[in-house]
Amino acid sequence: MLAEWQGVVVYPPDFVLLALLIFSLLRMGIDVNYAERLRQTIYRLFHKNQAWVWVLWVVWCGLGIIWAHQPIITAFNALQLALTLAMVFVLADLVQIEQTRSLLLVFALGAAVQGMVALLQTVHGGPIGLAPLGEIDGYWTVPGGVYRGSGLTVNPNNLAGFLMIGIFVCIALVNFEKGGLRANWLPLALGTCVTAGLIASMSRAAILGVAIGLIPLAVVTYKKTSSWLRLKWVVIEAVVIVAALIVLAVLLGFQNRLNFFFDREFYFEQTNLVIARSPILGVGAGNLALEMYKDNPWATRYILVVHNMYWMMWAEIGLPGAILCISGVLFILRGLWNLRNAWAYGWVCCFLAMSIAMLFDYYYWGDTRSRDLWFWVLGLYWAYNPLQAN
Repeated sequence: MLAEWQGVVVYPPDFVLLALLIFSLLRMGIDVNYAERLRQTIYRLFHKNQAWVWVLWVVWCGLGIIWAHQPIITAFNALQLALTLAMVFVLADLVQIEQTRSLLLVFALGAAVQGMVALLQTVHGGPIGLAPLGEIDGYWTVPGGVYRGSGLTVNPNNLAGFLMIGIFVCIALVNFEKGGLRANWLPLALGTCVTAGLIASMSRAAILGVAIGLIPLAVVTYKKTSSWLRLKWVVIEAVVIVAALIVLAVLLGFQNRLNFFFDREFYFEQTNLVIARSPILGVGAGNLALEMYKDNPWATRYILVVHNMYWMMWAEIGLPGAILCISGVLFILRGLWNLRNAWAYGWVCCFLAMSIAMLFDYYYWGDTRSRDLWFWVLGLYWAYNPLQAN
């Protein structure tokens, strides 16, 4: 089994998260106005955005220490979740008073760079010499021997989980009021790079999630665009980009990947054995892989957990934990019927895309790095949800 599923692993995003929280605590100590505003934000989120569901979820994960076979791993997972949720409150507060374009632009630039690296890897058929930056020599190919680009991450699927959010970030950067190609050339160019990288990763779960998440967003954008002329240009630009990406996908051999779309291996069997031993409480957050190894002590180290994150939650944090998480997600997805706020609606669609991808892969729960991204989107949604401005 993979080492990251066998013990406590701290990743660079965790240090960034910790730094953000430390600075926020220091600011609360010296800025009374900030402390009061943050308190009011948290109060509002509890009463209007069902933040209490996520708090209960984290608390339940922490209680797993009592019955987990490896309580240290469960304690670390609960701590990481608690710190990440705290980041959501801080982010939701900051976004309401600060301009977010710079934040989104930095994210989009990073995603575009990763996307282009992945594309070059696929075209080259392997690593492109960026080992000093973290590039690894992967072994991922699809039928036909086409190499799956992983960017500067450890796996193409990890990259795809990042890039699919990047697509929605690029959409958020588009200014529909100005419209036109020249006015929006930067987000469109970045979005093209991100989408090309998503294709190069050949992650079926991410591509399906993005496709489903974009449908309601496209419909609402179509209805709300004030100028038909501007909408015409946006549609023309989208058609050109999509056509170019389809040609690129065919040239890269992505059709070989699509041929096996419905042959997805979910690895339910081993996980179901673990669930059968503790169907209500679960075995503790982060303990699934270790429990699977007990059933296969002589297996290779690459035993994989189930590629359905709601099922994995059931195995690790039990039925109450899975139900709390799904309830929190459904509270957000109710926003698909609330068209009053375009910004909040965009992040609801992003959350829809991530929720779909979680049905078919191991992010945004099994991979602790991607949890930060998951909660980052939650923070943006919480920030804009109460606002009524169009």
